[in-house]
Amino acid sequence: MGSPLIGVTTRTYFIRQGAGEPQSEVNLAACTYIRAVEQAGGVPVLLPLVADEEAIRRLLDLVGGVILTGGWDIDPGLYGQEPHEMLQKIDVRKDEMERVLADMLLDEPKPVLAICRGAGMLNIAAGGTLHQDISLAVEKPVKHDYHSATPTAAHSVRIEARSRLARIVGGTELRVNSLHHQCIARLAERFVPTAHAPDGVLEAFEDQTHPFLLGVQWHPEDLVHEAPSAALFAALVQASS
Repeated sequence: MGSPLIGVTTRTYFIRQGAGEPQSEVNLAACTYIRAVEQAGGVPVLLPLVADEEAIRRLLDLVGGVILTGGWDIDPGLYGQEPHEMLQKIDVRKDEMERVLADMLLDEPKPVLAICRGAGMLNIAAGGTLHQDISLAVEKPVKHDYHSATPTAAHSVRIEARSRLARIVGGTELRVNSLHHQCIARLAERFVPTAHAPDGVLEAFEDQTHPFLLGVQWHPEDLVHEAPSAALFAALVQASS
């Protein structure tokens, strides 16, 4: 049996074609996701932001596992809220495609690794909600929107000892990077919280009745030079084989 195909969701970008020419709308994914899957022994397949449910199902049937990737904010209307003044840019096409895809993933045993925005979308699909900005959840948060030119660990997370996440990364404390300003508010009932930042912000969850379904708030694809992050992708690929 060959290496498993791992579906990697894309996001919307607008690229200027030239002076006086209109922008071109494209679907892209960061190369760090691609390299992380390759390093783990999988074959990455980019999933375009199609809106047709049948097309999404056919794409899902092609792959052995899925990575729900990061990106801009999620439309708060998807979890019953009006836009807050702290809401930033949203990606409507990514919302439309990933909401349908997440619904499908919740109903079958296909392995899923949901990263940052992807974790938020998976939680919403399962009935959870988000805080549109961390300041609405925590009075004195640690810095989570830690944008850097190089992969940098921003803060620690405490991992539940009996969780699948702890077994995969080999411990109950981890230094992670952090590139988000939103966070999970109400965690869907089917999920179990498995990691928190020092300020109490939920950093990871899992479905312990599912063969492999993990959501993490940080970006392990940027840290695969470190063993714990590499282990996450290796576990996904192995579960998808």
